[in-house]
Amino acid sequence: MAVDEYGVSYQQVSAAAEALTAEGATVTNRAVRAHIGTGSMSTISRHLATWRGQSRPLPATAALSEATQQALLTDIERQVAEARSQLHSELAIAATERDTLTEEGEQLQARLTAQAAENEHLRAELQRQTGALDQIRTDMAKVQDAATTAQAAAKAEAERHQLGELELRQQLAKAELRLEALPRLDAEIQGLREELRKEREKAQEAIRAAAVAAERVSGLEARVADFKKRDDAASAQIVELRDLLDSERARSATAEQAAAVAAQKIEALEFRLADADIPKRPKGDRGQS
Repeated sequence: MAVDEYGVSYQQVSAAAEALTAEGATVTNRAVRAHIGTGSMSTISRHLATWRGQSRPLPATAALSEATQQALLTDIERQVAEARSQLHSELAIAATERDTLTEEGEQLQARLTAQAAENEHLRAELQRQTGALDQIRTDMAKVQDAATTAQAAAKAEAERHQLGELELRQQLAKAELRLEALPRLDAEIQGLREELRKEREKAQEAIRAAAVAAERVSGLEARVADFKKRDDAASAQIVELRDLLDSERARSATAEQAAAVAAQKIEALEFRLADADIPKRPKGDRGQS
């Protein structure tokens, strides 16, 4: 037994259609799915089209008496009328289901268009955030370069001041006898120390700025990763919506095929009715048969 991807086979659909027919119920896609309890509407519609298209042979009329032929003709006319009525009903149902499928397809197309616009917006936002991240990385590199330069300058200045302090100590030793010069030398030493302290503070400020920039880069990288995840999820949803749209289009095509098959069956029954039409004898001749 061949089973489609939704777990419904042609045999199940055919059995359900036969059961509904035996109960006198109208055979529709929804009625068959309700009878089975599961299944895709497009798959059930395709199987029902095959079931409706199968030929049903009529009894042979050869070697029958006129009365039997007349009764058979009357019965055939009744069956044709019933079949025509049923087929017209099935055509109306098929048209309704086709309109329903068309409406669902249009709704899916609208959802697909909206999702595509949202996806495009997310991609644009991702590009913008990526550009901002690149700019911050550039700024951070500049800050790090500036901090490195400041550290090197501060270190060189410290070394210079250390040499200056050594020279000052030597000069101070030589000028111990010149006590009047001590206050001026002490003030110069204090000024040099204050300048060294300021240069060290500048170097520390540059290091803190580099750390802040690094935190901003880390936060933006996390946002970029989140936008990429959302972009992947949107792309997967677009694929799913496209699959649903293709399925609904297939269901619409199946409904149209069922309508065409029903029209062909009406034409075939009318043709067979015309072939089975037997000329009637006069009333007085019927007793001699």
